[in-house]
Amino acid sequence: MADHNDPNAVNHIFSDIDYSPADLYDLFGWPTPNGDNVVFALTFASSPSAGVLDNDLLYRLLLTSHPRVAWADPNGISLDSVLRYFDAVKDKYLGELKTAEIRLTVETPSRVTVKFLGFPCRDFSATVDANQVVSIPTPDGHTIRAFVGGRDDAFFNDLTGFFRSINYGPLFYHVPHTMTEAR
Repeated sequence: MADHNDPNAVNHIFSDIDYSPADLYDLFGWPTPNGDNVVFALTFASSPSAGVLDNDLLYRLLLTSHPRVAWADPNGISLDSVLRYFDAVKDKYLGELKTAEIRLTVETPSRVTVKFLGFPCRDFSATVDANQVVSIPTPDGHTIRAFVGGRDDAFFNDLTGFFRSINYGPLFYHVPHTMTEAR
């Protein structure tokens, strides 16, 4: 998921939208090569300033995992195989949704508390140093490697700068979001 233009105030497209550290820029997730682990990268607007987490904000990431629905019959298509496939899709998207949650709160500029809620091993938490890679032990003996802090967002798209560089719609800048007729 990428939402490069959502923090409109940060991109300065609309003048009547306040800066908000809650504006999501990107959420990326991918499995490691062996498929045993998943990496998540989540970036927010650089507010109050780049690399600084807002201590008034609760950062949350909701996760769920279900196996990918695959065609069950390698021998071809039959009414029975189509019905089994539709049942699997129904169960995946309309069945019981069990989510796990990662919550992050800022204790001090250099310390954060990370809570893991609804995980199969049970709920657990850790208070860790910000801006460095840390290892968080789980109750079932595994380790979660985490980095919480400021990083340069390699995928950030400075839309305002881009639009200005191609002389696109300078009339849109500093037009309030509520003035749709002026856009």
